[in-house]
Order: sequence, then C-alpha cells, then structure tokens
Amino acid sequence: GGEETEESREEGTEQEGARPSFGIGLVLESWKPSNLSRALNMLGNTREAVKVHSVLKDGSAAKALPAIYSGDLLTHVEDVKITSLHQARQLLRDTAEVHVKLKFVRNQIPYETVINIDRMPASND
Repeated sequence: GGEETEESREEGTEQEGARPSFGIGLVLESWKPSNLSRALNMLGNTREAVKVHSVLKDGSAAKALPAIYSGDLLTHVEDVKITSLHQARQLLRDTAEVHVKLKFVRNQIPYETVINIDRMPASND
C-alpha cells in the first residue's frame, strides 16, 4: 500500500486574513489601499484598515441590522478603535460580550451594528 501524499499548494495563494472570525460569520481581511489617504482621512491615522472580505450567510453577522456588506471597513469593536487585522481578530475572539457593537464605514458613511456571538466550542483555528 504505497499511498502518495502530494501537497500541491501554490505559493502565494494563501490570502492573509481571509478567515472567518470566531463564531460571528464575518470574514475580515487586511486592506492597504494604494490611495490610503482619501479613504482613511476620516478614520484617523490608520496605516492598515480592516475590511469585510465576506459575510457567511449562516453566521450571526448575516443577521446584523443594519446589514454588513463585503467591502465595509471595520473601525471599532465595542469602543476600541481598530488599527490592525490582528487586533480586530483578538478583540472579537476575546470579548466576553454576547452582543458586540461594531462600527463600520461604507462609502465614507459610518454606521453601527450589533451582532450576537455564538459561543462555539473552540475549534482548531
């Protein structure tokens, strides 16, 4: 029984950041646009923005009102200003809240929404 295990993973296809955040059905990614200044002038001096890559249709983020859309910029978790993808993930993972208040910007218009975090047993991240 000579089974060949061949890993054919192309270099560079792994997209940094596009992974679901813990139990909320929100996939975030790091966003460093070329014209950072215009997009972020209202977000203060942020070097890295955190953008919604996608919203999983069965996750709690999909039920948020107002709705969260792919492409929205995450600016705050609770009242903590988001400065990096790593920090956003950590805040979402470590929050003890069940209802988490998130602030986003879409087309330069800020909005606020609340999502319920499903506390699932820790899965391998």
